[in-house]
Amino acid sequence: MIQLIPPEQPSWRDLPADGEIARYSAWLVECEQAMVPVGMLPPGRDAAVVVWGPGTPRRAPFIELLTAWEEARATAGQAIPPAGHYDPMRFLGALGHVLLVEREAGPPLDFRYRIYGSRTAVRAARDWTGQTIRDMGRELRSGVALFYLAAYEACRDRARPLYTVHESPPWLSDRMWVRQILPYAGADGRPQAFLTCVLALDAREEGITKPSLDRPAFGADGWF
Repeated sequence: MIQLIPPEQPSWRDLPADGEIARYSAWLVECEQAMVPVGMLPPGRDAAVVVWGPGTPRRAPFIELLTAWEEARATAGQAIPPAGHYDPMRFLGALGHVLLVEREAGPPLDFRYRIYGSRTAVRAARDWTGQTIRDMGRELRSGVALFYLAAYEACRDRARPLYTVHESPPWLSDRMWVRQILPYAGADGRPQAFLTCVLALDAREEGITKPSLDRPAFGADGWF
């Protein structure tokens, strides 16, 4: 199913309200693959692709992390593995790209970066370890916070791996940010933590102009 989120969005100067996040995350939960506006971004950088997994990724860091996630849930005998069951030895090649994100108690709805991978920090020109997505949105005055919050909340509601790709902010050069989000269960069985693998791809090397459903999600020339 392919759906388009309606374009009405709050000013880029505002952090999203919980109701706005809920509306966007509900859309994402209903889509298997979609082209969605990130929301509150500068003109020309206003689209993202989202695809529900687990899928069959081709990029090595995604393969490593997904394999570790699958093994952890098989060991636990659960649909998703318990939070804290992370074995970095199982995804050494992905480590610099991996973020550990945890849902805050709220309100407002927010997620905190407990670990922000060193390679991703270099690409982002900032280590966000210890900060929340709202902190990031407030400091950068970037509306991508709405997309990030909605994506994590949708992943929590659907309890499945989620893949996303969106354009980088204009001050971080010509790159695409490609993410794999894997949920881990809290004490109540619902996703509470997420291991996220982030790859910053050179748009010119990849032959990408902007996120599009014309490019397959998986496969030899896929996004992921």
